[in-house]
Amino acid sequence: MSKLVSYIGMVVAFAIFVDLMTTTFELARVDKGLNSSLQSTSQLVSIEQAVTKKNAALPGVLKTTEQMNGQLKGISSTTAATRNNINLIASLNAGTLRLNIEQAAIASNSGKAIGAVIQDLAQLQKATSSLGNELASLDHVIVQDRANLDQMKSATTTMNQKTPGV
Repeated sequence: MSKLVSYIGMVVAFAIFVDLMTTTFELARVDKGLNSSLQSTSQLVSIEQAVTKKNAALPGVLKTTEQMNGQLKGISSTTAATRNNINLIASLNAGTLRLNIEQAAIASNSGKAIGAVIQDLAQLQKATSSLGNELASLDHVIVQDRANLDQMKSATTTMNQKTPGV
């Protein structure tokens, strides 16, 4: 029986040894899991701290965003005023263009009228020159007529002297 007790003792010792090995292996896995969990928790704490710091910066970001929004409103009103001014300038330019076109038409018509006047003046100059020539010719005829009338008067005077009682 002592051998049996010794075998049972060895089996029990071996079972305890296997149980201890299994427990050690499981404890090693739990240790590894706890280390991984600790590392994850540490990273989570770091991330939480970063988020907290960033959240602390949010009021500054919000304030900057509100300032930018105010500036954008100013830019928007300035842009609207600029657009209105551009529209006014475009309208005035259209009016100026219309007046320029009208002036060009008037100038074109005036140019045509001036051309017609120049042609008429050229014809008038020819007619005046012709009239001057005819008046000079008429003046020559008048001078001859006067000479002829003077001769006729002289002849009449001479005839009246030769005829008694006249």
